Amino acid sequence: MSRAPRAPVPARVSVRVPATSANLGPGFDACGLALGLYDDLTVVVTESGLSIDVTGEDDGTRDESHLVARALRAGLDALGLGPTGLSLTCINRIPHGRGLGSSAAAIVAGLLAASALGGGHLSTADVFALACQIEGHPDNIAPVLYGGFTVAWYDNGGRPQAVRIDPPDDLQPVVFIPAHRQLTSVARAVLPANVPHVDAAVNAGRAALLAVAMSGTLSPETLPAQTLGIQAGGQEWAGRPGESHLPGGQPGASRLGTASWLDALVAATDDRLHQPYRLPSMPETRDLLGRLRAAGLAAVLSGSGPTVLALAVGAEQAEAARACGGDSFTVFNLPVDRNGARVELVAG
Repeated sequence: MSRAPRAPVPARVSVRVPATSANLGPGFDACGLALGLYDDLTVVVTESGLSIDVTGEDDGTRDESHLVARALRAGLDALGLGPTGLSLTCINRIPHGRGLGSSAAAIVAGLLAASALGGGHLSTADVFALACQIEGHPDNIAPVLYGGFTVAWYDNGGRPQAVRIDPPDDLQPVVFIPAHRQLTSVARAVLPANVPHVDAAVNAGRAALLAVAMSGTLSPETLPAQTLGIQAGGQEWAGRPGESHLPGGQPGASRLGTASWLDALVAATDDRLHQPYRLPSMPETRDLLGRLRAAGLAAVLSGSGPTVLALAVGAEQAEAARACGGDSFTVFNLPVDRNGARVELVAG
């Protein structure tokens, strides 16, 4: 039975969404981490038209093709809300095209604003599903929406699913952001259609270890120190001939902090599925990643790059990570965001 479109609730809606880092080494298209850097969106219902004001980085569009506007309209359509005028104010702090989830943040912000304008009739699961339809990758959407460390996937029915945990309190992410952008489509185009079975098997083990390490349940009893030799730099692999699968991480590299947690995290961020294929086109990023891992730090591409994420443990290791930076990167210490996106609705 059809129903007549109804108007949105007259309101002012504010949404805050966190930056994210997806893929996380072996967690290609699966793992994500929410970070304490935020975009803010304010939406006001007007009589007609569309007004978009942006502070910070943006793609320059100011019409219905703007990503926030597209997501907002998709959410309103899903709620059966009729066309209306909208005024959007976007404060963008998340860099664009750097692998920190700016697109996922914009999509979630628009959909949550639509839900609030519709009286909250879109559930979190609804927003997650709609956002994945627009963005295409649940590992990008899940940490924006839920916060913390997330693992996301599509079930056999094609529905996106996710689980989340809070990483240990002493995890202190450090991000290294270059000035230049990298299109996700370009970074994905270099990936091979098939990978050797041995590489897939290694990544499966590393991804499982990453989930355990992020859970904070490791102890000297669960992971004996004598088993933790890190062989990332010298180990042969079945990918490109003559190449190490990840720069740095040589055996005997100095490490700071608790051995079981740190060594497991370095091992858990080893990767053979996407980073070895992407890094040759990002020489500065590749070199920085090598320096960080050679210093015993769990470092990965953030998303598809070119930003690098170091999963430092404790203030001492975070400072050691910063020292590896260089002039080509802007460095931020960012906390883990443990709350995900937040909405404030002001009736008016």
